[in-house]
Amino acid sequence: MNSVKKLLSQHKKEILPDNKIKNNIKQKICIEQKQTSLVYAHNGQQKSNNVLNYKMIFCAIALIFVFFVGIFIPVLLNKDFDNDKNKICNKFAQVVNAETFFAYSAASVSNLLSSSYVQTNFSHTSHLMSVKMQSTQTDLYSTQTETIDKYMSLVENLLSKSEIESNITNGELNYQFVMNIHYTNLSGKNITYKMLFNKILLEEEIEDDAVEQNYAIDGILFKGNEEYNVEGLYKVETENGESESEMFFKAFLNSEKTSYIEVQQNFESENENGNNEIDQEFVYSLYNKGNLVEQNTIQYESENNELSLSMQIIIGEKINNLLFDCDSKNGESVVYVTGNINDEVINYYISIQKDGYKYILGDKND
Repeated sequence: MNSVKKLLSQHKKEILPDNKIKNNIKQKICIEQKQTSLVYAHNGQQKSNNVLNYKMIFCAIALIFVFFVGIFIPVLLNKDFDNDKNKICNKFAQVVNAETFFAYSAASVSNLLSSSYVQTNFSHTSHLMSVKMQSTQTDLYSTQTETIDKYMSLVENLLSKSEIESNITNGELNYQFVMNIHYTNLSGKNITYKMLFNKILLEEEIEDDAVEQNYAIDGILFKGNEEYNVEGLYKVETENGESESEMFFKAFLNSEKTSYIEVQQNFESENENGNNEIDQEFVYSLYNKGNLVEQNTIQYESENNELSLSMQIIIGEKINNLLFDCDSKNGESVVYVTGNINDEVINYYISIQKDGYKYILGDKND
């Protein structure tokens, strides 16, 4: 209802009658009243009033019909109103400094740490992306959906409407700072994490239009009762409107720090002919005992003011691509995923439920 009120307020000039139409209606009513009062004799005044009342009722009904058509037809046809439920927040756009980078990294990595993303890749008996597809359709779909399951923890975070928010307070447990991180994921669940860390300034130079900042962090990331050692680097060079950066964040899965998830931002900003062009992506790399197991490159793609999440998955020499976007099916909010896994075409609607994900085969054109 708030969305309807907002829409009416923004477009009232387009859908409601203007003063000219209103005055014409009033004028017609007055004219009919004068003409009617002159026609009838004897008991004519009562008849005149009755006729006038009928005409006023008819005009009122006509006005209501005009308002109904003017208000509800644009609402029903307005795509922005229908799609407002599915609009998502570009998490990359909020990464503008070290604090927001580490908050984003901690939030996105945390959900992967205990998910099937890690468990599947560290298993010696099952590597879903490298396994040959089964011959039957049932097994084929099962393998595909289990593979997609690995990435849904990340997708739920990055396709949500909520920004990732953080605040830094005085430290505890011999750490300089505490960062509290919270956001709402795609299913509407409130997520919170806490990170204790020390900040180590490596280099900072500011001279005219040139700025260089370079520092690192090390600390502990808390996910419920679980603790993970973390490290990070933030290095940015800006000069004459152009910017380059090197940023990474690691969350370790073992005490030897040989198994970990690393998230790295690739960012370039160029100012050419007054236009600021930004190229930004995040790369997630999973290492097991020092060996690269899997690498995922994530980007937001914009089309018709709607955001989708593009994912390139590299395991060994095999490259797969998936595209996730918010949609609706039968009145329910779902994630629609397309792409390929081991050269097999992917077309699924994914419903997020309490006990997991429900997959529905289908194409948007169906």
